[in-house]
Amino acid sequence: MQLQFDLSELYARKIRKEFEDLKKKKEIKKEIYKAKFNNLQKNFEKRLNSIANVTVNQPSFYKILNNEIQDSLNLYKSYEIKK
Repeated sequence: MQLQFDLSELYARKIRKEFEDLKKKKEIKKEIYKAKFNNLQKNFEKRLNSIANVTVNQPSFYKILNNEIQDSLNLYKSYEIKK
């Protein structure tokens, strides 16, 4: 499902942003990075589970979720991997 893929990309960008912020602060402790990652991973799993049941039978809800995720992807656009 495209929605799940986009959500995965969103959280990948959030992780990149958090790690970049830690690098700017010259953070070197692996535990800090791991804690940030684990927190975002938990949030991702919760969000993924919450949209898992969205199907084509709920087009208006799907559209709302899709718009929300697309808006968030745009906010984190600078953290996408360039090809």
